[in-house]
Amino acid sequence: MFDVHDELLDRVCLSSENDEKWFAERNDRPASDPPRGAGGLYSTMEDLQKFGQMMINKGSLNGVRILSRKTVESMTRNHLNGIKSYCWGSGGIEMEYGLGFHVYSNNTFLSPGSFCHEGAGVCGLYMDPVENFVFVYMCPLAEGVGWQAKAVINLRNVAWSGIL
Repeated sequence: MFDVHDELLDRVCLSSENDEKWFAERNDRPASDPPRGAGGLYSTMEDLQKFGQMMINKGSLNGVRILSRKTVESMTRNHLNGIKSYCWGSGGIEMEYGLGFHVYSNNTFLSPGSFCHEGAGVCGLYMDPVENFVFVYMCPLAEGVGWQAKAVINLRNVAWSGIL
């Protein structure tokens, strides 16, 4: 959901003082407003895992077609060439992005063809179609502790090292 209903507020994991302030001061948007494009999609780890499995299955889950195979292939294929990234101190490595997903052709642990999407508050969804493996994580930040790239990289490495 994009907007958390009042009866579900006690189930939301707030990861910062900004989250707490936003929830305390939020105003419900009119039903006619379109969903926000970023910074406000809420889900459960179980539903994210199902979504990830559907993506690995080329658009089907439990025998139900949700997205076409060609749509999933396009979403998970690199559409950038020669674009360098300097985020997380990467020093200008070439980034690979599909439509909404970071894709991987050469990574230490993730199989070629793996893809992911990370969100605010140190959360992410990683999918490895070679291993048929979906990894979902949500890690709220502690008071006074900022975001650290190693928190994400180490989680990912621990998960994939269990496959090796």
